[in-house]
Amino acid sequence: MKYYELTKYPKIFSDSYWGNHEVKDDTKIENIILCRNAFVEFFRISEYIDNERPSKLLPIFDHCELYGADFGCIYIVSPYSGSYDNDPGSYGFIKGAKLYGEYAETYLKSFNHKKDFDAWIKKIETTS
Repeated sequence: MKYYELTKYPKIFSDSYWGNHEVKDDTKIENIILCRNAFVEFFRISEYIDNERPSKLLPIFDHCELYGADFGCIYIVSPYSGSYDNDPGSYGFIKGAKLYGEYAETYLKSFNHKKDFDAWIKKIETTS
């Protein structure tokens, strides 16, 4: 069984990298599953789009996921490389519930359109 199969929204998570991990100990993933379900419901997520990240490997851009929502799209990153609680503002992220693993914080950023996301990624690649 895979992670996506434990969620209430397997169609949304079935193509994500996270969703295709094999379940080894479902007690460790239970809270993440609850948070994933709440994420879909709160942001009215309709689809998984991509796992795009800037070509420059910046530490915060780890375990990236882009989702379509009623308002546009939302981008999440879940780095294991430390806390960015005081730093995510430089990229416009806000801290959210853990959506990847118990030792990885999750940060979110919303966009009105996919083209806005694409322009933002391009800007990071050229300025970072």
